[in-house]
Amino acid sequence: TIGDRQMLAVAEFNVGIAALYQLSGAYPDERFRPWQRIAAPGCGSLSTLRVPSEAGGDQDTLLLLSASYVTRQTGWRTRSQVFALRTDGSAFEPHGDVPTVGAHDVATMSIAGRRFAFYSNDKDERSPRQKSELFEYVGAFPSGRLVSRQKVETDGAHAAEFFSSHDGAQHFLAVANLGDRQANTYRRDSVVFAFDPGAADGQPMLTLAQKLPTLGATDFRAFAIGGVQFLAVSNEQDDTRGGDVASTVWAHRPRTPPKEDEDAPGAPGGISGGSGGGGEPREEL
Repeated sequence: TIGDRQMLAVAEFNVGIAALYQLSGAYPDERFRPWQRIAAPGCGSLSTLRVPSEAGGDQDTLLLLSASYVTRQTGWRTRSQVFALRTDGSAFEPHGDVPTVGAHDVATMSIAGRRFAFYSNDKDERSPRQKSELFEYVGAFPSGRLVSRQKVETDGAHAAEFFSSHDGAQHFLAVANLGDRQANTYRRDSVVFAFDPGAADGQPMLTLAQKLPTLGATDFRAFAIGGVQFLAVSNEQDDTRGGDVASTVWAHRPRTPPKEDEDAPGAPGGISGGSGGGGEPREEL
């Protein structure tokens, strides 16, 4: 939203445009109408992030982040553009860029007064084995910028999802690893990282928490039902079975506190899952 206006952003990859629409009219005649078209070469995904403003007070600035996949002009190393909303809310303007390699998605999270963006780098001209990257917005607009915090190994990363345990005590980042389209191999482990936004300087914010078996994973979505946190994956296809595959929903198991007569720390939270087709729950991974 921009003020009280409901907006919709569409990444038009083939023409390199971020197309913005505004909802207008009243039910049942509501329509999304064109509002702004922004040049964003290779744009395949969009996300927003609110950052503090140097104007102070309660003012903030809305950023629009694009993930640039590939272009004919700059290839797989097309820089992903960042745009900022004008103070009067009339349009977005350029606000820098970040280096990416075949970026397929950008996910954002604001937590504990800090603001993060994770770019899922899918592939270059040789391989889907890339380093995807976590950035933090440092400073206040307009002098603030996205600063690299950590790179992690990924394998055809197509999307990522920040989420928290139901009690808010633990934070995670799930990365969907599709695999290799050129080699037609899709049986991959997607990865859940524990995310510590308050990690000390020199310590990683992302640490491996769990590997999840997936088949051409294209996306993750986290949600809660009845006090339980779930994580769902979108599986696209298998090496031999094609697209006839089930997707999976996992449930988060909270950290187990130690018993009074035990010195060992509690077991870390984990993800247990069942098949999307209603099969028996899998053993905990």
